[in-house]
Amino acid sequence: MGAGSTSTTTNAATIVLTASSTTLSGGASAAEIAPGTLVTIFPLSGETLGEQTAQADPNAQSWPTTLGGVQVYFNGMAVPLSYVSPTQINVQMPYEVLDTSSVSAYVRIMHSDGSVTYTTAINIPVVTENPGIFAYSGNEPRQVIAYHASSYAVAVVDLEGTLQVGDTATVTIDGRNYSYQIQSTDTSLDNVRDALVALINANPNELVTASAAGQFDRVILTAKIPGPEGNGITVGAGQSSTVSSGATIVLTALQTSTCCASVAGALVTQDNPATPGELIAIYTTGLGVIQPDAAKNQATTGAVYEGPALNSPNAPVDNAQVGGKTANVLFSGLLPGSIGVYKVILQLDPTLGTNPATQMYIAQDVFTSNIVTIPIVAATPPTQ
Repeated sequence: MGAGSTSTTTNAATIVLTASSTTLSGGASAAEIAPGTLVTIFPLSGETLGEQTAQADPNAQSWPTTLGGVQVYFNGMAVPLSYVSPTQINVQMPYEVLDTSSVSAYVRIMHSDGSVTYTTAINIPVVTENPGIFAYSGNEPRQVIAYHASSYAVAVVDLEGTLQVGDTATVTIDGRNYSYQIQSTDTSLDNVRDALVALINANPNELVTASAAGQFDRVILTAKIPGPEGNGITVGAGQSSTVSSGATIVLTALQTSTCCASVAGALVTQDNPATPGELIAIYTTGLGVIQPDAAKNQATTGAVYEGPALNSPNAPVDNAQVGGKTANVLFSGLLPGSIGVYKVILQLDPTLGTNPATQMYIAQDVFTSNIVTIPIVAATPPTQ
């Protein structure tokens, strides 16, 4: 404090926190928050959180811990702030609370007259993951902020089961077989997946390129020609074995042909809806700590994540439901160039019907996100 200033301390407000689209107040009913989650703090009705409105520099590499005369403390740690106003504060839950079951949170407010007030501290339970999907403002359930994810038609082959020497995994593309026999040196399904990817990509005349999905053991087949011309390339998968008991690895083509090219990066809107079978990208928070270690070590509280782009949460997004049908999760991970924002790529079920407010959510283990909506329009069959 400078000379002549004064300071008083009072319990001026009770914090209300929102995360994963749930609003809760007080320690007994506070939202369960994962490390790295973006959290919003609201005051109770009739109370305020500071005197100023201020926003962190969107081009800065990190967020400040003091903004507009406001500080927020979790377990005595000043946390990074992206936005403050008398009615809202946006912060990030520190990654450092990973090994903590709860934190005590309060707001410190420095007023223009030199006085300082503190909110009542509340307890916030901490969990390893608890997803929340970003959506537009409005009445619940709100429309998701989603993007068309691929300008090329795709199909996906799923690998499951266990490794057994003598089993053969086969992917068939437009009638051409690509087979890999499991070796004694193979230690995981990743080895089989990567071998199939290499075999497919070794053929320069193949109609698709192959890549590994960022989550689960899946091969993504992407048409080399953009647009609808890449739709309809047939895809199959299977397994065989020289072992009398039969194959223990299982390959499944999740689509019978490549499908659903769109315009990558275009917003999904009512005028530009998603279509059944296509890839969409959504953005979330609360997916928790990421792996591998090279990525985990770059995820710093309040600082822009610089990569690597190929990362995944320790607890995978193991369930995604759109319109009551399972959407294939092809990738989930912390988004380079962002703070606390994760990207999730989903492949919509091809049998979805038209609904401008199709409900959807994602889940990690027992933790389910907020419900949002997405406009979906199924292709209309041509008139005979």
